[in-house]
Amino acid sequence: MNFNSVTLVGRLVRDNELKYLPSGTAVTDNAIAVSSKIKEKEETTFVDFTAFGRTAEVLTEYTKKGDEILIQGKLRQDKWTSTEGKNMSKLKVIVDVMQLGSKKKDSSGTGNGTGNGTGNGNTPTPTTTSSTPTSEPQDDDQIPF
Repeated sequence: MNFNSVTLVGRLVRDNELKYLPSGTAVTDNAIAVSSKIKEKEETTFVDFTAFGRTAEVLTEYTKKGDEILIQGKLRQDKWTSTEGKNMSKLKVIVDVMQLGSKKKDSSGTGNGTGNGTGNGNTPTPTTTSSTPTSEPQDDDQIPF
C-alpha cells in the first residue's frame, strides 16, 4: 500500500507571485516555514510548495509573507541537472487543499489589513480545494511502473 499525503501549518516565506501556464492555469510557487520545538530547542524547516488554479489565485490575493497557512497535498520529487552537470533533486508539496490562518502582525500590532476570517464572524476563511489536474497521475492505472 502506498500513501502520499502531507499536512503542514506554517508561515509563508515570501509574497506569492501568480503566473499562468500556457494552458491558462494559474500557478504559484512559494515556501512555508514550519517550526517545531524539540527538547526546548526550536527548529524551523522550510518546505517548497506549488499551488494551481483557484488555490493559487486565493493564495496570491489573500496572503502575504509571514501569514500563517495550512496546506495539504502530495510530496513530489523534482529532479534536474545543474549547469555543472550534477544531478540535483528536491522535495516539494503539490497543494490540493489550503486554508488561511492568522495574519502576520505589523509594527502597530495589528494584522496586515486583509482580514483573516476569524473573530468577527462576518468574513469566512477562504479554503480551497484544487480541481485543476496537475501533471501527476491521478490514479494507479496512470503510474508507469
